Amino acid sequence: MHSSSEPLFDAEVAGPNFLIVGAAKSGTTSLYYWLDQHPDIFFSEVKEPCFLCYAGGTMPSDKVGPDVTDNPHIYRKLFEGGKNRHLRGEATAIYLYLHERTISNIKAFLPSAEKTKIIMVLRNPVDRAFSQYMMNIRDLRETLSFEEAIEAEAARKQNNLNSDFFYLDRGFYYAQVKDYLENFSDVKVYLFEDLLGDPRAVVDDMLDFLGARKDVSINMEETFNVSGRPKFPLVNKLLLSDNPLKTFVRKVVPRRLWNSSVEKIKNFVFKKNLSKEKLDDRTRAELIEVYREDVGRLATLLNRNLDHWLK
Repeated sequence: MHSSSEPLFDAEVAGPNFLIVGAAKSGTTSLYYWLDQHPDIFFSEVKEPCFLCYAGGTMPSDKVGPDVTDNPHIYRKLFEGGKNRHLRGEATAIYLYLHERTISNIKAFLPSAEKTKIIMVLRNPVDRAFSQYMMNIRDLRETLSFEEAIEAEAARKQNNLNSDFFYLDRGFYYAQVKDYLENFSDVKVYLFEDLLGDPRAVVDDMLDFLGARKDVSINMEETFNVSGRPKFPLVNKLLLSDNPLKTFVRKVVPRRLWNSSVEKIKNFVFKKNLSKEKLDDRTRAELIEVYREDVGRLATLLNRNLDHWLK
């Protein structure tokens, strides 16, 4: 078992020096695949290992994904290919919500922890909550209506379900962002609408923040991790379920290539098989009031006008 007194990373395997910490459903998957094309940047072999929020703590009762780990040695292996890259990072959206344990583990496990660069993208919390709900609908993990799921959230938290089901709670950004700002000197906060409006400008700004060259061709035409309701649920079930062939191929194909290929296939099928739904106007109005105070505090913290989130 790894001791936090022993460095997890060293000259042989250099650890991450930047993290994309969320928020969920705010474009982090697209950023991962866009920035991963940059020759100066090395990303962990899997996008969301979740190590820094689960190490030393309790894993959710319904852990999702074979690559989620709380094992330091598995986490170390994810960066074995990045020794000669100037920038090494990972993108785990839950790190923003589970900020307390994540920040503690950054300090315990990462080299030069206080110099770790933090990137976050924040989305209108009402839209984010509904998009996360629709992601679970897409993945056939949610059976309740959105309004029922909100009512069930407290019980789900008590039962230690995966925080993918904490639709409302994850949108109270103020305390989450404040904690990172107080613990790290290099924190960059973007808004999802900026990323949607001019993704190239946002990515260029990120490269400036990270200290990476901008004279690099990055294909940003494809967006990832779209949400919606399946027109044909069986298609999504076949795509998302394990089978002997998938298990075999996963073992023989390099992990990075496997994950990238699967993500692109899923993305293609999802875009064909998903239909968009609109949040009920009355529910939206109620949730705006739920978030109003927190959004106001966040706006002051960031010195940025967020009134458009409350309309």
